[in-house]
Amino acid sequence: MKQVHLERLGVGAGLGLVQVALAFARSGDLFLTAREQLEFGLATAFALSVCVAGLGLVLDGACASHSRSAPALRLLYAGLATALGAWAGVLLTEGRRVRDLGARPVLVTLFALLLGGAVWLVLRALPRVRAASGTAQRLWMVACGSVALVALLADTWILPRGYPAFHVTLFVLALFVLALLSAPRSEASVPVLGRWPWLGVTVLVVLAPASLWHLARQPNASYASLESAAFSAKLLQPFLPSVETRPVVAAPSTPAEGTPVARGVDLRDRDVLLITVDALRADLLQAWGGTGLTPELDKLAAESFRFRRAYTPAPHTSYALASLLTAKFIKPVTELGSARDHATLPDLLKRYGYRTAAFYPPAVFFVDGARFQTLSERGFGFEYRKQMFASAEQRVTQLSSYLAQAEPRPLFVWMHLFEPHEPYEPAPELVSVDSARGRYEGEVRACDRAIAQLVQTFRAARPNATVIISADHGEEFGDHGGSYHGSTLFDEQVHVPLFWSSPGAVQPGESAAPRNA
Repeated sequence: MKQVHLERLGVGAGLGLVQVALAFARSGDLFLTAREQLEFGLATAFALSVCVAGLGLVLDGACASHSRSAPALRLLYAGLATALGAWAGVLLTEGRRVRDLGARPVLVTLFALLLGGAVWLVLRALPRVRAASGTAQRLWMVACGSVALVALLADTWILPRGYPAFHVTLFVLALFVLALLSAPRSEASVPVLGRWPWLGVTVLVVLAPASLWHLARQPNASYASLESAAFSAKLLQPFLPSVETRPVVAAPSTPAEGTPVARGVDLRDRDVLLITVDALRADLLQAWGGTGLTPELDKLAAESFRFRRAYTPAPHTSYALASLLTAKFIKPVTELGSARDHATLPDLLKRYGYRTAAFYPPAVFFVDGARFQTLSERGFGFEYRKQMFASAEQRVTQLSSYLAQAEPRPLFVWMHLFEPHEPYEPAPELVSVDSARGRYEGEVRACDRAIAQLVQTFRAARPNATVIISADHGEEFGDHGGSYHGSTLFDEQVHVPLFWSSPGAVQPGESAAPRNA
């Protein structure tokens, strides 16, 4: 008996070590020190060892062939598995494509019954496995280990930030099969703890929650664990300190002590379309003093939250867009070395289960291209990229084609429209005055129409999606004696429009506080 329980402790620790290796391989750089890595590894090994061994203790009574309570225990565990299956089935079919299906209740019921029936059959078959040859028992152990490993890999890689019921089910499945791994050699009815090596068990039972509690109070280590470790994240959650009702310092403009701290805007799992327009001056839009040149943008801006004083970090496309997608002032970053080691917004969103797509021209890396070689090769970290020169109208068609084949997962799509960058070559009917400024405004009109179509296309496929509109920089027409952009830091070159539309989540309004776009 001691050997069986020690084996369970060992396989639980083994699962923990496999998870630690996966976590370090995927995002080991999130841990800042070797001490954080060690604390994470120990907490994982202790916690999973205790979980597997403890669950094995509970299940052994249902696996014994001569226990009177075994049939009742099998039915009890099958019933619990059925309830888990029903809960998981309901949550897994909450997606907009399946929740209204007439057959949904039947499918959920079948899934729950199949899961419960499978658990009952497995527990009922164990006495026969015990009576079989050593080869059959070894095959059983290999099968259990393989199922647990597949569950861990699936929990780590498949929709890591989506469908919590799916991941909880995988976690329970892995613990269940590992708890049964040594069951063929455990023939007592309900095991007695007195048969265990008390000292080792006591140490593990104390260390498991203590190590999780300690890890939960290390800000970076706990964050890294939640980000990179599928199973440990579930065990760590109950030990995290609550931040919902933490006291705040009393002040006239702050809530009273103990008042729940309000959450910010919650856009988790919400589809996002980011549109940037090359060389779009802020003062062309009505909200920034324009005269109606952009009716579609003006209409969308009126329904959005507007940032009246948004400024580009640099009046060059390459620097501005790199800063936008890395949240860093990219000029000093490139001066000090390379931008290759800096995570981009698509990199971060992919960790939360997003699919990412980008549509942009090669010209976005034209200025100082050598400094942006890595970002160019990586395409800013986007999974799907349409890097080519294309008109705004062509981008509408490309977006529609992409959405038709996109998975039913949250999307982050970035669209950079190259008009109205010089040379200004709009359709003749869009030009009101035959001058550089007039042709530029003609291209702005073309962009305005295309943006309306882009937003309509995106929201038709992804209702209530968040839409963010901005520009990489402005454009000068002799305002301060120059032309185009990249030569001054006056408003015509660095002041850009920025507004954010999230129906139901962000109320229309505006802010006049200075911000970087």
